[in-house]
Amino acid sequence: MGKLRRIETIAVLLVAGFLIGGCSGSKNLTKEHTTITLNESQRREYNYALTEATKQKLFGNFGQAASLYKKCIEVNPNSDVAHFQLAGIYMINR
Repeated sequence: MGKLRRIETIAVLLVAGFLIGGCSGSKNLTKEHTTITLNESQRREYNYALTEATKQKLFGNFGQAASLYKKCIEVNPNSDVAHFQLAGIYMINR
C-alpha cells in the first residue's frame, strides 16, 4: 500500500508541475498592438467601404464585398471587423 501511495504522490506532483509550467510559458508570445489614428478623410473612406462591403455581402456579392473589406484593411490595418468579415467570406468560398 505504501508503494502505491508513493506513485500516486509522484504522479500528482508531475501533473501539477506540468500545469504550472504550461501556464507561464506564453508571456513573450504576445504581439504589441499599435494604435492607428485615422484623420477625418480616412475615417469617412473606411466607414463608407465598410458599409458598402457589408451591404454587398448581404446581397451575396462576395467578390465585391471582399474587395471592399480589403480596402478597409488598407485604410485601417487594425480593423477587427474587416478582418473577421473577410475571413468569413474566404470560408464561404472555400
